[in-house]
Amino acid sequence: MFQLFRVRVALHGIVWLWSQEFSDVETTINDQLGLCARPIAILESAVAGKNYYMALYQAHKALDSLQGEFGIDEKCYRYSGPHVVNMGMAIALLKQILQGHKELERMHLAAVTPSIRKQPSKKRRR
Repeated sequence: MFQLFRVRVALHGIVWLWSQEFSDVETTINDQLGLCARPIAILESAVAGKNYYMALYQAHKALDSLQGEFGIDEKCYRYSGPHVVNMGMAIALLKQILQGHKELERMHLAAVTPSIRKQPSKKRRR
């Protein structure tokens, strides 16, 4: 399970780099969350099929290829190798993604919630 966490953390550097290309906040947050969740689900499935280490290897290989092509923003996450996790940066990045999702939920809630105004009472004052 700890190995899964390390892979999850390593993926977030790529997620952040990739998502910076989008200007729309909602698209960015949805893509970040989706790109965090999908590899985790794949690795969890690999654990069930007893193919975890092959899936882990292929995930690192794919991420290395993306990083080679697009680079990595080391202000977001400093990647040192497949079995080295910068916990502080990874956790901060995850918190930032989750905070963005919470803000987006608040914005959606505010947009769909009608403002309730107090209506004057129909009773006469005495």
